[in-house]
Amino acid sequence: MEENKTFKSYFSREKQAIKTTAIVSIVLTSILLGYFLMTFILPFFGVMTLIEKASYFGYPIYALLFSAFWLIGLFISFNLLSKRKLNDYQLLMEKKNIMSLAIVLIIPSLFISLIFLIYFQIKIKRTKEFEVFWEKNKDNLPESDLWLSDNMPMKAGQTASLAISYFVIILWSLIILWPLYQILKTTFNGELTDTLTSSDKFSFSFKHFSGLFKNTKYLDWLLNTLYVAAITFIIVVLGSSFAAFVYSRNRFKGKKTSLILVMTLGLIPAMAGLITHIVLSQIFTLGFGMSRLMYLILIYGAGGVIGNIFILKGYLDSISTEIDDAAKLDGCSKFKLFYRILLPLMGPMLVIVGIGAFATPFADFILPALLLPEPDDWTLAVGLQSLISDNKETYFAAGAIIVAIPITTLFMVLQRNIQSGMTAGGVKG
Repeated sequence: MEENKTFKSYFSREKQAIKTTAIVSIVLTSILLGYFLMTFILPFFGVMTLIEKASYFGYPIYALLFSAFWLIGLFISFNLLSKRKLNDYQLLMEKKNIMSLAIVLIIPSLFISLIFLIYFQIKIKRTKEFEVFWEKNKDNLPESDLWLSDNMPMKAGQTASLAISYFVIILWSLIILWPLYQILKTTFNGELTDTLTSSDKFSFSFKHFSGLFKNTKYLDWLLNTLYVAAITFIIVVLGSSFAAFVYSRNRFKGKKTSLILVMTLGLIPAMAGLITHIVLSQIFTLGFGMSRLMYLILIYGAGGVIGNIFILKGYLDSISTEIDDAAKLDGCSKFKLFYRILLPLMGPMLVIVGIGAFATPFADFILPALLLPEPDDWTLAVGLQSLISDNKETYFAAGAIIVAIPITTLFMVLQRNIQSGMTAGGVKG
């Protein structure tokens, strides 16, 4: 018994020594890397002047010498672990715990070291030696040796404000990314069954994806959503662009009155007409034989056209009519003027309008839930909600990942067009 207690005590102390080695190495390295960051990296973004960089000349040497200390500490920890009598799974879990501890500790220690260094930077600026050096040499030094921007070195309040801004941005990013990380972790965790429960065990698996397609009608929901989104996209892009062209380039009786009517219709919330939509869906589906999906497309298309006419009309108004006159002199009809000249010029705005129209069926839940009673006709929003109701939460997580792929891909591919389209209407002439 005594030998067994001694054995456990020995390995308990060894485990504590491993964690202590990791903590000390991480804290020291993060502080020294903070010096390195303030010395070399931030000056090239205008946060520190290159003159102040000279004041930190000695710190990069220490940072470079001790930056490997964190890795050495982890290496020592892993070597100590390898001497213990553990199986492969236990050894992997112990190494995983040490790496998790390293990641968790390095973030706050690095942030604390940066706060200290910002304070140290402010303190240097207030010294008389710095002011004397600045007054003597600011006119003789080339501009690239002073700062990369035309701004003077930041004051204490500006530096603190910048530090707070970066902190808020990083914190907000973590708040957004943490749920996404949890969904990804849940989706690929083969240890979970149907419900989302916290588990320390993790095994990489695609079983939730395979179960999603085998045990649910997810593929039908996905195809229904893509079908509705594609036709809605075509209706909204063509309909709103042509209507905007008519209002922007033509004069006719009732133009102002119809514009006011369109604007009024656009101000009415979609939820205000739910009862009307239910009644009309019965009329169109039973009376005219229209499918419920097609009626849903009709609602999305009409709403998208009405909502985007003013956006595209405002953009067309900013395009000079001299282009129209030159095209007419070359023999262009109004239709050719529209689809050969003005439609390509509206490209950036049409990208924004089209993405909004395409994304609507993926995000809307209330209208499909009311108008599509049959599971075969459901869109993804209704289908995914039903998975939560049926306690198939792991399938829901897998389905949510797949839903995000089309919209994310569109945003990544068309990012430049979206950016230019959002700012294009602000410049006239």
